[in-house]
Amino acid sequence: MLKRATLDTANAETKAAKLEVQKYLVTAPNTPRIVRAELEDVFVNAVKPGQHAEVTLENNDNRVFKARVLRLGDVFGARQRTDDPSVNQDTRIVECVLTLDAPISRLGQRVLVRIFPEDSPSQTDEPSQTARQG
Repeated sequence: MLKRATLDTANAETKAAKLEVQKYLVTAPNTPRIVRAELEDVFVNAVKPGQHAEVTLENNDNRVFKARVLRLGDVFGARQRTDDPSVNQDTRIVECVLTLDAPISRLGQRVLVRIFPEDSPSQTDEPSQTARQG
C-alpha cells in the first residue's frame, strides 16, 4: 500500500536534525582480525611491515595476542581526541595496521599495541614502541 506524503520545506532541517539512526545489525567479514593503531611520529621510521608485536586489551592486560605489522599509513594525521590530560593532543600520528594471530572476541575493543624491534630474536624481549588504538 502506498501513501502520499508532502515535504514541509520550512521544517525539513529541524525534522532531519531530530532524526535518530539506530543500528539493527553489525556485520564483520570472515577474515583475520586487524588492529588499527595510532603510531606516533617519532616511531614511524623504526616500524616496518612484518615486525612482530603483541596486543593486550586495555582493560585486561592478562590476555596477550601475537600480532604482526601489516602496513603503515602514508599520511600523518591528528591523534583521536581523548579526555586524558597526560596525552599530548598535538602529536602527529600515522595509522599502523596489524594482523592478529588469534582473534579478539569482540570488535571495537580498546587495545594497547607493543611493537618489537626488527632485530629482536624473540617476541618476549622488551618492546620498543607503544601505540594506542582508539
